Amino acid sequence: DGGATKFSDVNTDEIYSTAVSTLNLMGVINGYEDGTFKPDQNVTRAEFTAMLMRTLNDGSTGSTSAAELPFTDIDDNNSDINWSIPNIKTAYAMGIINGYEDATFRPTANVAFEEAVKMIVCTLGYGNNVDVNIEPWYANFIAVAGQIGLTKNANKLGAASTPATRACIAQLLYDALEIDLVENGEKTNKT
Repeated sequence: DGGATKFSDVNTDEIYSTAVSTLNLMGVINGYEDGTFKPDQNVTRAEFTAMLMRTLNDGSTGSTSAAELPFTDIDDNNSDINWSIPNIKTAYAMGIINGYEDATFRPTANVAFEEAVKMIVCTLGYGNNVDVNIEPWYANFIAVAGQIGLTKNANKLGAASTPATRACIAQLLYDALEIDLVENGEKTNKT
């Protein structure tokens, strides 16, 4: 046993323990009141969007009104997800999230591995010319993620077509911190 981190259910010998510790210090992810992290628990699309925006230091900025959002399933009466509306608005304005063809965002649905990968690839600036007109739609995002090193560790924790766990999301966000950003079509030396 490698001992425990700040969280009683995350041992230091777990592949994701450094990711969890670092992102917790950054204020990106939090544990639960009982001192656990619950690494195997799924993450909702609203929760993931908030974590992604906090990784960018863009968390909880802006209005909490859903008025400008195009999603039919997010309005100012959704008390269970109102906390995430500023994050969803920021991500939507940045072009990171588009929602579904039926004009929903499904904030309380579990975020799938490939959805999280796609959103991070787009956040890092690598999503501009990715062809989605193939089957499955996410195949090229997964390929790009592999090329830039985003999924090198997360592949051991999750897979396409399945919900992403808190451990998997933490690993994806942590590995994203070391990837050079693309701005205006040019790779930068900024991470």
